[in-house]
Amino acid sequence: LLRRQVGKLPDRRIQLYDKYLDTVLVHWVTARSPGARTQGQQPIDTHRATAYLIELAYWLQCNRPSGTATRNDLHEALVNIYFGFGKLRQEEATQEQMFAAQRDADTFLRDMRYFAGVIAERGRDAFGFLHLTFQEYFVGRALARLKPHERRKVLVGVLHQPRWREPILLCAGQLGII
Repeated sequence: LLRRQVGKLPDRRIQLYDKYLDTVLVHWVTARSPGARTQGQQPIDTHRATAYLIELAYWLQCNRPSGTATRNDLHEALVNIYFGFGKLRQEEATQEQMFAAQRDADTFLRDMRYFAGVIAERGRDAFGFLHLTFQEYFVGRALARLKPHERRKVLVGVLHQPRWREPILLCAGQLGII
């Protein structure tokens, strides 16, 4: 799908993931069957989806060594991400804001599972990224977004842990592009 959409694949791995994500999130509507297209699914906001996926991957990497979480845990994490982006404290949210956050989390999880295919059920009530490389890519992006002193603080604690190797390399690749 990626080769058909963009032609030559990028040389840098971080750019390959960027192109893949863009292809999956933007062109998924045209790649669907004609019957599925008539269901009226709204296009995915790629900037919002990317921001959520970065935060979700970082949360999984830091809190779930298995790379998976229950649907309820993912939903809770997405609600927290929603409030974090809205600069709201969940404890101070009105009932209407709480319903909006829960609805947003439900919609996002559904879109990433069924339409974009980035999130998958990887066992009984065990959800995570379709492939570990996607989680590592988004964690690398999360690390690159941190301020240098925050990034250093995180990296000092995880530098020699094998499960952080790829995210650290992808962070370096992302910083190299920036």
